[in-house]
Amino acid sequence: MSARTNLLRNGGSAALLSVWICSATWGAVTTISYSDKCDDTVVRRMDPNADDPVDPAAHALPDLLQMNVSLWDPTDPAVDLFAGSISTNGQFMKLELVINGLVNPPGDTFPAAQFFAPFDYGPNPIYGYVEIDMDLDTCTGGELEFPEYHYLGNLARFGAAPSAPRFVDRYARSSTDFDGIIETAQFVDRSGEEFHLALVGNQFLNADINRIVGDSDNIFEAGETWQIQGDWFHRAHGFEAFTVTTGGFIEGGYIPFCTLEFWHDQTLDVTHVTLVYPLSNEADALSRGEAPEPLNRDATDQSSVLEALDDLQFSASVYGAPTPAPEEILLDWAAKDPTNYLDPTNWAVAAILGTSYTDFDPSSAYFVWTDVYPDLLRGDVDGDGLADQTDRTLIQQYITDNDSADGTTDQIVVLQNFAVEFHVFDINHNGQIDNLDVLLVSDYGDQNEDSDLDLQDFAEFSNCFSGTDAPYGASVCGLADLDGDADVDLVDIRRFQEAITGPN
Repeated sequence: MSARTNLLRNGGSAALLSVWICSATWGAVTTISYSDKCDDTVVRRMDPNADDPVDPAAHALPDLLQMNVSLWDPTDPAVDLFAGSISTNGQFMKLELVINGLVNPPGDTFPAAQFFAPFDYGPNPIYGYVEIDMDLDTCTGGELEFPEYHYLGNLARFGAAPSAPRFVDRYARSSTDFDGIIETAQFVDRSGEEFHLALVGNQFLNADINRIVGDSDNIFEAGETWQIQGDWFHRAHGFEAFTVTTGGFIEGGYIPFCTLEFWHDQTLDVTHVTLVYPLSNEADALSRGEAPEPLNRDATDQSSVLEALDDLQFSASVYGAPTPAPEEILLDWAAKDPTNYLDPTNWAVAAILGTSYTDFDPSSAYFVWTDVYPDLLRGDVDGDGLADQTDRTLIQQYITDNDSADGTTDQIVVLQNFAVEFHVFDINHNGQIDNLDVLLVSDYGDQNEDSDLDLQDFAEFSNCFSGTDAPYGASVCGLADLDGDADVDLVDIRRFQEAITGPN
């Protein structure tokens, strides 16, 4: 059983009390923790032509290991929000991501050549969103304008469906589910989030960086600690058209100025990305050295989770009778008491993380996705928590039903522009749905069930080799007939080789 690393922060120093490794679990009464697999990153594109350069050797793929959400009690909030302890007396929420290896703050990826600078702060920028559902109600909150950049809009790129019941009818199975109509399934617009941490690369300037530990070369390096002020924490943008929030640069938006800390632990070679944010205006007053302000629905002065939720409750109560939704994502807040939703350990979280393309392309998307939480079981395309014969049958039936759509009957369904026109059945995200995707459903293709496709699996696969025009023997070998021509020959062998990932 692995131990936990407990870190005491004081200014910029840290004391390592015990050892933490990938399989560790964290736990305390005032913390809820979410573990993710080590070394489970994959490249999942969004660029229109699926040809923009990605270089994992030069730019590490962000690999989430752990998320911790805590009640946090800073020792002196006016001096350093990040020095303190997890406590039932905490008046702040602490959201911490633990990332494998060294990752650095994101540079700007705005699609204009003069602003494309993803590697301004180091070669391994981290991008993405951590979404927080504070009321555990998937009918309230969400993303109406750009759901394709969030968790529910990208799960299918990873070759699986979510098994969490709250996401069953809310993820995009393919690009056709982005219909812009909140009332129709799939309800990808309705994640249920009230807030999200946004790592998108344009939230701060060099002047906003406080280098607690580190030199002044503007590159986040091993062992350094930076605290960066910016607009990292956003209330869900789906609320903006229906709330009375004032202040800020988006009408109806609640996007406070706050601080995010990047700290690289050289001993364990992990990067901590941490947000500490007040739960109430009284807590924010402590961090500012001011008297508390009343809840005024303005994120540009004292701000807090309570103020943002109080605005939802007030806005919902005065909005009036529902008209054809999207107002539905707000109206249920009319009957809710915001003070009931200030315990971070009762919140639900989801995350999608990624990196940047290496070169500017004016037609490109912003990010390359690499990891998600809640994690997915590759090949579980029906979301029942298993990758099994049911999933294989679904993929095979889809191939049968759509095989001739491209004018060729070859047991291959080609996805044109697949990085945009994706589909959950494209398990390996290569732009075509074929028997290779069937093979990758874990309990057949992964013969030894070690979560990879390697030479041991190939040895089992090769037992089905029959040769061209020679019928194979065992019925299970039908799955090894990757081109659907009733034999298992060199063509099938080559296709299997293309799918081999290697050990681990």
